Amino acid sequence: MIRKIPFFYDEQLRRFIDQIVKAFSGFQVQYINGNGETLHLVPCTYAQTSKQVATILANNSQNSLNSTPCISVYISQVEYLREETRPASVISTANVVERKIDKHGNYTSDIGDMYRVERLQPIPFKVSINVDVWTTNTDQKLQLFEQIGASYNRAFDIQASTNPLEWTARTTVMFEDLVWSNNSIPRGDTFDLEVMTWKYYFTFYLNQAAKVKKLNLIERVVTTMYDGDPSDITTDDVGDEVWSQMGDIGKMFRVVTTPMDAQIIVIGNEIHLKDYVWDDFIKDYGIIDDGLSKLSLFDTPEENGIIKITGTVTKTSDPSVLLWSPDIDTLPTTTLIAINAIIDPMKNYPGKGLPIPSNGTRYLITTYMGTNERWGINATNKLFAETGDIIEYNNGVWTNTFRFDRNKDFQVVKNISDGKLYCTDFSQREWARLVDGVYPNDCWRLEI
Repeated sequence: MIRKIPFFYDEQLRRFIDQIVKAFSGFQVQYINGNGETLHLVPCTYAQTSKQVATILANNSQNSLNSTPCISVYISQVEYLREETRPASVISTANVVERKIDKHGNYTSDIGDMYRVERLQPIPFKVSINVDVWTTNTDQKLQLFEQIGASYNRAFDIQASTNPLEWTARTTVMFEDLVWSNNSIPRGDTFDLEVMTWKYYFTFYLNQAAKVKKLNLIERVVTTMYDGDPSDITTDDVGDEVWSQMGDIGKMFRVVTTPMDAQIIVIGNEIHLKDYVWDDFIKDYGIIDDGLSKLSLFDTPEENGIIKITGTVTKTSDPSVLLWSPDIDTLPTTTLIAINAIIDPMKNYPGKGLPIPSNGTRYLITTYMGTNERWGINATNKLFAETGDIIEYNNGVWTNTFRFDRNKDFQVVKNISDGKLYCTDFSQREWARLVDGVYPNDCWRLEI
């Protein structure tokens, strides 16, 4: 019995082809006749090299010509890029926070459901594209040559999706070669259409199905206990009045509790409590004392990891948000030379969104660079840099000074452009803001 393989098809390559067809649609040619000068749109379609299609286009006749001018796009070759493959065990993880939806179906300003998306490594291919320009005379050919040559002479970017979680949705189409004509010296009275072929290629990453998990996290509260007779205080007595009467009694020890399955999210210097307000959340344990109560963050549940950042908290006008002021002495020291900015090298480069570099200019890149002539990367000046790497400019050449996938030590770097600290998160296979994020119940502590 043959086992059926689950069917899936996401039109990944087809969406890129559609974008290329759209890129070459809209060109025009000029006709001069008795009515003066007129412009005619040149259609562009995806064409499959097939005898059956050619017969249909010729109306099943040897005596008719195809309608011209026109542009056809087709795939000439697909190659597997073994040198760009990555270990299958490497998984890229993205945390997604939704906005909460009220009973009327409208988005609110509150934090809603949270998800973790685990993306498997894609399979890289080099896709070669031929763009054939069909014309009947030299004037048409020169008009289209000038327009296409001025528009797509080196490279252009295409994007197949606007989904922020689809990490391979954008690629760069590189110009490779031009075949001026498909005709040789004519013989006899045979008349062939003139075909000019533009050759391009781009790197295509075939994605596998991703794993989506819904997050359900809880928090931790540490309550300070006081010296006194436990028989004098019952459960019903624990309230504002009792705590106000115990201000001068000596502190003894602390008890760790995890009530109501709540969770916190740190955004900048704000501590967000989901689904609850802070006063109700800790009413059975005490009250927040502005500027004195402390909140600590840890990178490991046992509190013996690398990161332990402590700061005081202050209540805000939003009952679910605390203002957090971390103690700078508890922030980890940087381990790498500061970077000038975090950039997408396929979108920004020197002269477009970035200044002309000087010696020592450093960037942390968010995507694989590939062969990118806008950064001076070519057959002579080779540079292999992928997501999470840090590149540096010196003496006219960019070099990779930090390989994320080859470094297993915890690293901290300062981003000069926003003044924030970023650290390596090897469990997520990415860089992350040193403080921002979601903290589970065993990785944060509130002292009241």
